[in-house]
Amino acid sequence: METCRHPCLHFPRIEHLNVSDNLLEGNFPMSPGLNLSSSFRSLNFSMNNLSGNFSFLWLRNLTNLERIDLSGNVRLAVGVNFPGGTPPFQLKELVLSRCDIDKKIFAEPHFLRIQNYLEVLGLSNNNLSGSFPSWLFTQKPTLLYLNLGNNLLSWSLDQIVHSRTSIQAISLSQNRISGHLPANISSIFPNTTFLDFSGNSISGRIPSHLCNISSLEYLNLSNNNLSGELPSC
Repeated sequence: METCRHPCLHFPRIEHLNVSDNLLEGNFPMSPGLNLSSSFRSLNFSMNNLSGNFSFLWLRNLTNLERIDLSGNVRLAVGVNFPGGTPPFQLKELVLSRCDIDKKIFAEPHFLRIQNYLEVLGLSNNNLSGSFPSWLFTQKPTLLYLNLGNNLLSWSLDQIVHSRTSIQAISLSQNRISGHLPANISSIFPNTTFLDFSGNSISGRIPSHLCNISSLEYLNLSNNNLSGELPSC
């Protein structure tokens, strides 16, 4: 019988593993001897001090996996793609904010593009650069929460003029977003409660259609190049 270098996981019924907000440290124990149960639905190791490598290939047997949160582990190198294959699971929530994520997550979006039921995507504070993945608006109709704040992504807001999303909360703060706020912004984000586009290079007027987003609770457009008159609302 194979002996595990780390304690083996033999929990055939466990569905949710949450060890977030602790002081756990050291390399993540990705030994092949760790027998993860296929019944796992969520893994949360966020807000610790884990290091080493975490490859999503390690999760290849978790057919029921829906939620992954590894955020706040700044020294944990996370690789999400499945080279030459596709994952057996469809995630609803993926939060990898403020960790050492693979910078090619958008340049080679094999993994994200086939996650067809994503509701929550958090990739903030990762120094991601290149073009903003606009297909998140057009190809992810289930997406409700999107946080790409504090990265280096470039994009023009003019490109979303014909899109309509189900997003309820969105942050693109502290990136390299330019262009104008779309005149039909209420049609693009009809159900949004939280909208943060601060710290970019957005110019032009604040459109009056912003007043039609009746669900809006938080709005931050600070540190841009907006001009003109304020809408009456």
